Amino acid sequence: MAKKNGSIGLKVIPPLIAILLSVAMSCYWLWRIPIFLGADEYLHADYIFCLYSKKKLIRQDESAKVPLAHSFSRYLLNASGAQLVKWHESEKVPANYGSKEFFRQLDLSAPQPSVDGCPVLIGTYPVGYYALTAIWLFLASGFSSSLTVLFFASRFFSILLFATGLTFSYLTLRELGISKWRASLSLLAIGLLPLVSFVSSTLQPHNLSFAAINACFFFALRWRRAAAPIYLIYLGLALALVSAAKYQFFFPTALAVLLMIVSKDVLRKSTVMTFFRHLAIVTMPSMFAAMIQLWVNHGGWEYPAHTSQPHKKLAFELATVQNLFLKSITTTLNSLYCYEGTCFKSFWRCIGCWFDIRLILFSAKFTHIICDVIEGASIIVSMLTIVSLLRIWYGLLRAVRKNHFHLAFHTAFSNPLLTCYFIFFLSIFGLALIFYGTFVLQGRHWFSLVLPVFWSAAVVAPRIFKKNWRDKWFLFATATLLSYSMVASYFAIKAINNRYYSIAVPSININSLIAIPAGTACHVDEINYITENPFYTWRTSPLKVPKNRPLYIEGWAFDYPMHKVASAVVIYVDGKAIWTTAVGLENTKAAVDRQDEAYRYSGFGQIIPTDKFRPGWHILKIKVVSNDRRLLYDTNSSFKFLIE
Repeated sequence: MAKKNGSIGLKVIPPLIAILLSVAMSCYWLWRIPIFLGADEYLHADYIFCLYSKKKLIRQDESAKVPLAHSFSRYLLNASGAQLVKWHESEKVPANYGSKEFFRQLDLSAPQPSVDGCPVLIGTYPVGYYALTAIWLFLASGFSSSLTVLFFASRFFSILLFATGLTFSYLTLRELGISKWRASLSLLAIGLLPLVSFVSSTLQPHNLSFAAINACFFFALRWRRAAAPIYLIYLGLALALVSAAKYQFFFPTALAVLLMIVSKDVLRKSTVMTFFRHLAIVTMPSMFAAMIQLWVNHGGWEYPAHTSQPHKKLAFELATVQNLFLKSITTTLNSLYCYEGTCFKSFWRCIGCWFDIRLILFSAKFTHIICDVIEGASIIVSMLTIVSLLRIWYGLLRAVRKNHFHLAFHTAFSNPLLTCYFIFFLSIFGLALIFYGTFVLQGRHWFSLVLPVFWSAAVVAPRIFKKNWRDKWFLFATATLLSYSMVASYFAIKAINNRYYSIAVPSININSLIAIPAGTACHVDEINYITENPFYTWRTSPLKVPKNRPLYIEGWAFDYPMHKVASAVVIYVDGKAIWTTAVGLENTKAAVDRQDEAYRYSGFGQIIPTDKFRPGWHILKIKVVSNDRRLLYDTNSSFKFLIE
């Protein structure tokens, strides 16, 4: 017995290490990503806080929907400055962010919890993730009800769901015949991807769908092998959680597992009553979840705001079906496989969904080379996958011709991972065709199906090779992805720090600098004023700034004589130096326009309060401090603006 227990312990250690390392990385990201700077995190938090305060489900028709219904959400958005940081790359979190004093002050100034309206996401997203997180907060509030604890407890719940999903991912790989070491390495390669760390460490319903979908895969495969009714019950509960997490994943997942059940019943020659009993067990929990969602959504369903704009109602109104289909194919390929494609960029090159946290591996040139390699590898893998699938389907057609229909049908739908993956891709492509006329998915939208994506590349693509080459391909694919994930994770942390945390402003005595009439470059990319929350910039020509609205300026500055980035820029208003701003932000536009990588980190940006400026016209001028902090260049960059 002792020997058996020791053997079980050894089997658990590899996957446990992989899961713990992945969770540890996500926990670090949980702390380093500032409050509300996850994708649409303030909206997700608002829904959670509303349910937490109400201590019950909210109906859509209870009250009018408002962008931020809870007092906690409004307070955190303003106190953290999240929207300014989000929309303006030069803006950073407060210098003391992350310290005990910062969070102590955040808690001391927090308002009393109150709900004024319905959260705006109530008609767009299922309630499951938000309700479960609210229950978790209720439990966490038994230890502390401070706003800081509640917010980070919400994020930590996402990590718990992520860990659950990783556990079921490992069990699914083992059920598919992958050895424990290979499955553990595959798990670590997936878990350390920067995209995965980002999504799992913030408030995202994708974490619930990731856990529930992988649970569906495992229980479906276990039932396929053991045929025990208990696994169908677990499968039905997991499928209900998928429906309560993300609508777009429910249809592919449900269809995939149901087709597998049908194919297995057909192969086993089960009776019609047995099939309907299996169908009822699997679908009844989802029907119950749908009834709850119908009650919540009483008053009508909604598409996300960006799909309901008049000029995007139906893409069929803009072109013929044929031209639209060809355009969609082109944009899909561009999005998935091109360096600047939306999906490719947000999966491999950038962190988050605003493309402002750019991942640089060692250097920009080396990063471009790596991305070129990933582009080529993605195309090769996709072509091999298509060829392998055609070969498989050709074999199935031959089996049908030989009257082995039951066997062919079972083989075609025996793996729910692949079925779900391909159904999701086709369905999401169809939705994009109808509502957008183009492929709009970002990298984070694949998070819930990252295991099927990996399986397709590592197992399905090499099916055209002999068995020994398939094994080598799997090991090579796993080792390559793991190497990339580990290196990218290291540089992703640096990218987050550069994006969200302050660049030190050099100590410069302007009066001691040697004034130079000209001789260097300073280019202003944008000069705007900032509107009310949520802090979008707004341009007028000539620039007229409403009273008490901050002025925003961004651009790049370069020390020509030294061929180096300038150390700082000095901003003058009406001849008076009012601001010294550090130079060092990434500005890819400058590097591309000048065809010189030395310009890449020559960016600067500054938000200037205007409440002390008198009404009327003012002149803003920019001077550049040389790289060695000895010279002050007059660049002749000046702008007029009107304080109304």
